[in-house]
Amino acid sequence: MRIPCTRCGRLEPKTCAKHDCPYFTRTKRTLKKDFSGQTPNLFVGRHGYPNIRVGMLATEEYADNDDPKTWVKTNTSIPDIVDKRASLVNSTFTTNIKSFKDRLLEQTQLVAQASKPTEMEVSLDKVPSFGVHYPQGATPHGATVRLLRSEITENVRIPRAIDKVVSDTDVKAADALKSLAQKTDEYALTKLMTAGLLGQGSERKLVPTRWGITAVDDTLGKQALEKVRELSVLTEPTAHYGGIYGNYYLILLFPRTWQYELFERHTTTQGEWTDHEGFSGRKSYAEDTAGGYYASRLAVAEHLKKIKRQAAVLVIRCITDEYTNPLGVWVCREATRKSLAEQAVTFGSEELMLSYAALRAKRHGIQFNALTKKSKLIASFAQKTLGEY
Repeated sequence: MRIPCTRCGRLEPKTCAKHDCPYFTRTKRTLKKDFSGQTPNLFVGRHGYPNIRVGMLATEEYADNDDPKTWVKTNTSIPDIVDKRASLVNSTFTTNIKSFKDRLLEQTQLVAQASKPTEMEVSLDKVPSFGVHYPQGATPHGATVRLLRSEITENVRIPRAIDKVVSDTDVKAADALKSLAQKTDEYALTKLMTAGLLGQGSERKLVPTRWGITAVDDTLGKQALEKVRELSVLTEPTAHYGGIYGNYYLILLFPRTWQYELFERHTTTQGEWTDHEGFSGRKSYAEDTAGGYYASRLAVAEHLKKIKRQAAVLVIRCITDEYTNPLGVWVCREATRKSLAEQAVTFGSEELMLSYAALRAKRHGIQFNALTKKSKLIASFAQKTLGEY
């Protein structure tokens, strides 16, 4: 699912001479061809696969430029996030997904393992043109320029748990993620995945960032759901509502065995996307809702595991005009977590919860009854129809 610009309708924003366009940062910077700074992350492209561009995201002065959890905690605004991300120059080189002897790639892998942004000296082939790029599913970044040379100027500190797993080439990627999930978060795990540092020896390879994000969310979600399916069923219908950055989530927990369905609705364009899975999960990729499906499912699975209950879960994502800039799949994950952290509302019956949901959805211009008529999750319930409620 790609959200179009509400102003011009483009799916991927490009320079259009409209200086007030919210897709672009307010703060202009003078960028340099050669500079010293910090590199908090990497970006792996997918075009030309298996010969792809790998970039180290470098900035002269790091100030939470790559920290979604802090942004959410401190209520950092969308324009401020875009400003921070615009300063990260994507300094790139081309390599094969299985080519691990490249010196630049070795540096990139150190960046991926480091416990903090890595001090580096960077030399580019030209002065970057200031701008913002919005890769689908990933967090925005600044100019993309070919990297000529780079040098790490400090001793990189790698957490012991990460060093141990990365050094063990007999461990499967899924097992490595399961082990490390106890000690770090999905943002650090995605860096390891995309840098080709997980998996068994010959199976290791670079993974495009967009794919890596979803692979981590999907794997961690499935692992959590192995436990959830063994839990007792929720005793009361329960609803949660909340969100961040113009993404509002209405989450309905039905006292039934595990199912999951996500509806995404853009309240202005009226675009609608949906995907579903039954008790045993799904085998095919969630084409309509894409990475948002797995990000929200991970948050839901975490919540059910925490409360020690399983449920059938209907998630409705309302995307409003407040969400002026596509910030990446992490917004779906964190918005779902924040919604589930809000005070739960319990009901005496599923009918009452559905009535509550209809009122909530109406505030965002969503006809809830029309939406639920398309729901595979609702249809799988008892023969009673919504019209009989």
